[in-house]
Amino acid sequence: DGFGQTETAVQVSNSPGQVLKTGSMGRPSPGYRVELLDPVTGAPGAAEGEIALDLSDRPVGLMTGYHGDPDRTAEAMAGGYYR
Repeated sequence: DGFGQTETAVQVSNSPGQVLKTGSMGRPSPGYRVELLDPVTGAPGAAEGEIALDLSDRPVGLMTGYHGDPDRTAEAMAGGYYR
């Protein structure tokens, strides 16, 4: 199991030998700080919400931006999180 995007590679996964939890996508991959953002307020620390990457320590596997589309890049990386 795992979760990733073309823009990020694998952010969350079940590593070999890891104890699996039913319904879980796994744990953050090394080098990724994953947050759940509240769907209403956008605040981090929600029990359920939008999966986002904390950009305070930018992941090596995260894209530098959308080619030729700085507005889309700014939108995807607003508020200190990649969404």
